Amino acid sequence: KGIEFNRDYKFTIYNRWGEIIFYTEDPNETWDGQYHNKLCPIGVYIYKIDLIDIYGRTHNLDGSFLMKY
Repeated sequence: KGIEFNRDYKFTIYNRWGEIIFYTEDPNETWDGQYHNKLCPIGVYIYKIDLIDIYGRTHNLDGSFLMKY
């Protein structure tokens, strides 16, 4: 929520080896679960969101999620 109010936005997804498999600076762009046009394997992935809100405050969010089908 509130992404449309951000001045700066970076969203990164990493695989378990720390390789960037998705990156965007567009808050409207979403990840389709693919890397190099192939569906990513089941497993744990790390995400990181860095943004600056309209008040100039920096927010750093990170966590993990499990990809499963």
